[in-house]
Amino acid sequence: SLRIIGLDFAQEAIALFRQHPQYDGVRIRGYVQDLVNHPFVPEISAELGSIDKVLCLFCLSAIHPDKMNVVIRKAWEALRPGGVF
Repeated sequence: SLRIIGLDFAQEAIALFRQHPQYDGVRIRGYVQDLVNHPFVPEISAELGSIDKVLCLFCLSAIHPDKMNVVIRKAWEALRPGGVF
């Protein structure tokens, strides 16, 4: 079953995401997340190594080049073997 977890640094972006008519808080969830300075939210931490796909849309361009490796490493750790980034 498809589940979507959206992460964004901006509270406003997650608030907008949660206002979408298809957002249900069960199958589709959104969290404010600072990927550079904090560990993943608990829901993702509990599933490290089992995520099928990671999509970074306008994410890496907002990260300082010196910190991109932190975000890429976290995305890689979240993926299951054979997962897509």
